[in-house]
Formats: sequence, C-alpha cells, structure tokens
Amino acid sequence: MKLKLLIGMIVLAITSGGVFLVLRSRQNNSSVNSAPKSKSQTAEPSYTLNLDQNQYLPNTPIQLRVAIQDQENKNVTRFKGTSITPVHVISIKKDGSNFQHLLAAINRSTGMVEVSELQFDQPGAYRIFAEFSPENGTKDDFGNDKIYAPYQDIEVGSAADASVALKAEKLNDTANGINVNLSVMEGDGVGNDLVGTSLNLSVRYKTGETPFTQLEPYLGKLGHMVVLDSNLNYLQADVVTDEMLPQSGLVVYQATFPKAGQYQLYVMSKAQNTFNTNSFVMDVK
Repeated sequence: MKLKLLIGMIVLAITSGGVFLVLRSRQNNSSVNSAPKSKSQTAEPSYTLNLDQNQYLPNTPIQLRVAIQDQENKNVTRFKGTSITPVHVISIKKDGSNFQHLLAAINRSTGMVEVSELQFDQPGAYRIFAEFSPENGTKDDFGNDKIYAPYQDIEVGSAADASVALKAEKLNDTANGINVNLSVMEGDGVGNDLVGTSLNLSVRYKTGETPFTQLEPYLGKLGHMVVLDSNLNYLQADVVTDEMLPQSGLVVYQATFPKAGQYQLYVMSKAQNTFNTNSFVMDVK
C-alpha cells in the first residue's frame, strides 16, 4: 500500500509538475502545485496576477501593467534567469486564437511588470498569463527552475465568454519561409498511449528539403515553447536541445502530458533577425 501511494505521488508530480517540454497544469489563477503534502513537505508557493484594469478596447495600443503577488499579497519583483526579461506575458483569446508571447519589463519603483505597445486585434474574452521563475524558487523533478504562470481573464470591447473549439490536428506550420514540423520521437510512449509518460518532441526546421541551421538565440536558447490544454490551462515547456552550435535543424523538447485531450503548442524562435511563432495542435490519446 505504501509503495502504491509513493508511485501515485511520483506520477502526480510528473504529470502536474512539469516536463522537459516540462508540463505543469495551472487549474486556476492561484499558481500552485496540487500534489498532496506530507507533514515534512514544504508548502508550495502560490502566486496571483492582478492587472491594473480588466476591460480594454480593441485595436488600441496600450501599456499593460501587471502585479505578480505572493501569498502575502506583496508584489514580486525579483526573478531567476539570465535574460534581461525574466518575466514573459502571454495573451490569448479564450476561444484559442490571437496568441501573443511578450517580453515584459520590471518597474522596480512601482513593483509592476509592464508590457508596452500591446494591442488586442479583436473584441472578446482574453486570458493573460505571467510566466516566471521566482528568485528563491525551487527546481522541478528534472532539475529545471520551476515556472509559475498565474493568470487573469479580461474583456476587450463587448466580450462574450468563449471556450476553445476542437480543431483538426496540425503538426506543420510555416513562418517567414521556414517550415516547422512537430512530431513525437519514434518509440516514445507505451504502445499507442502517450498520456503520463515522458515524450521527446522533435521540432524540425527546413527551407524546402534542406534543414534550416541558422536559428538565433531566443531568450538565450534555440527556442521557447508554451503549451495550453483545451481549457487554457498553462503547462511548462523546457527545451532540451540548448546548444547554439553546431545546429542540425532539430530542436528537441521533452514532455509528459497529464491527460488525454487536445493541446495547443506554440514555439517561439528567432531567425534572420525576425521573431517567429509557430502554432500546432496535437491530439494526445
């Protein structure tokens, strides 16, 4: 019985705790780890997101100001990471469209995280995430800094609430003449079951039939991935292939999907001095 309980806790830690495309589901605005706690286990920190307003106009450039607050309602202003922008803001319409991944600045005098010149192109209900690792944060089960992504829902113009509609699976995308393909490495999973097991995800870049090998650093690595489930819960993604040279046209992520269903995956990269976002839809069974 104790062995089964231990295994159950390990599985839960993997499925809600992260993947190398390290996946960690956010079920609500309070960003916490839902694994059961033992008496000796330190409580997982939680964070909330507070925007300076929750209603905006479409097609109007704004400066988005966000407060990331800890359990004591104090603004968090110190974060891990060598990037000059250790906090990223994700904006997505609640029907799953209009994804944006934005690099934020930290105003230490006000304690606010700020994004300049953000614009919502369409009216509707949106979800805003802040993606970060706190300065005194811990590591996940794979040795990576734990990433938290609390969110707040907002309205843009006249906003009826919406849900993500199921789409056809989409594993290829093209941006600025570069074709990008997403696949699960052969042999991964248990039989045909991809749920709850560590998967290596291949992201291949090509121009025509030739591997594209001139990716430029994006946040110091070959790319950055964001994964959202069908309820727009955030799941952490960490790149495995982080060496800039030599490049082969292949970037590998590792993932553990916590449940069956449809997932939206967004891969950000930089090439030819241009930032690109490739979007995919993956069915996990």
